[in-house]
Amino acid sequence: MTRPVRVPFYDHGAAYREIKLAIDAALHRVLASGTYEQATEVAAFEAEFAAYLDVPHAVATGSCGDAIERALSGCGIGPGDEVITVSNTDIACTAAIHRVGATTRFVDIREETYNMDPEDLAAHITTKTRAILVVHMYGLPADMTRILEIASRHDLAVIEDCALAVGARFNGRCVGTFADAGCFSHAPSKILSNYGDGGTLVLADAERAERARHAHLYWQMRDPREHRFSQGFHLVEEGSQSRMVEWTAAVLRVKLQRLEEWIARRRRIAETYTERLQGVGLILPAESRETQHVYRNYVVRVPRDRDGVRKRLAESGIETGMHYAPPLHLQPVYESLGYRAGDLPATERVADDLLGLPIYPTLSEEQLAWIVTSLRKAIEN
Repeated sequence: MTRPVRVPFYDHGAAYREIKLAIDAALHRVLASGTYEQATEVAAFEAEFAAYLDVPHAVATGSCGDAIERALSGCGIGPGDEVITVSNTDIACTAAIHRVGATTRFVDIREETYNMDPEDLAAHITTKTRAILVVHMYGLPADMTRILEIASRHDLAVIEDCALAVGARFNGRCVGTFADAGCFSHAPSKILSNYGDGGTLVLADAERAERARHAHLYWQMRDPREHRFSQGFHLVEEGSQSRMVEWTAAVLRVKLQRLEEWIARRRRIAETYTERLQGVGLILPAESRETQHVYRNYVVRVPRDRDGVRKRLAESGIETGMHYAPPLHLQPVYESLGYRAGDLPATERVADDLLGLPIYPTLSEEQLAWIVTSLRKAIEN
């Protein structure tokens, strides 16, 4: 077969070209308005995204990390508290935990799903534990039934990190809607992406939603009648600057209309990978009856010579990814937490083997065939 010039791990340019006219029109609309913050686009996106997820409230933020921080703070998590999460995730999760003054406690994962192991979670709850930060890894929902049962038994807050899983469903219901709060990323590499950073916090509680909005506007009160001043700014707490700008929201509104179509394409590509990579010695992604995977990443495990296979794919012009390895508990930044190799055995085994293959809606059949052919050859060699 003819070799494609290159198969990038992401192809943001191709994604833009597919919907160029709609994106250009949305950006022109915002630029021509002359109003670039705290105007109509963000409010419209919040309403449309909340409707898509079937939740009462959505609050647009500067990033998913900011959304997680707002969620933790809104649940009353602070100094002296402990938040349980997994180690095979982005540092934005743990950074948000530490910004509110809490401490991270890592638990292990289930190897077949890459998600939090509920039994290990139950075994590591202490008197200091106040919240569980669940990560829906690679687009596959975690076992929310079991996790919520455990949280309820111990009166713990639950926050969902859905950065990789917008549109994923557990028992027919979108992730981000099960817990006290759901946090989404709109960074360029995500499924519902922007041309910069961005995030959204979704909640069922109206008071928490309003506090989150105030918090990322330096705690300015929206209604002067709520405060003793009759005009000017009405500042009640310090807060921080973490809001979405108008053109980001305009772009996301365009892309939200295509989200289900793009998820369907990702799932078809994943099905093709799974069909064509049977019997070559790889461990392929799992999906249960309760879950609908959205495949932000198609991650295989290469039990032998992962790095050699990756190198041979690169020589064939195919970019691959290794999210998230090494895991956080073994990273220098968290040496002070006291974790050592062997503490999270399933997480560590997965990190040694995992390899992410290119998967995005604009991936062509020619590119897909080349990846499969090259991967089979790389493993044989």
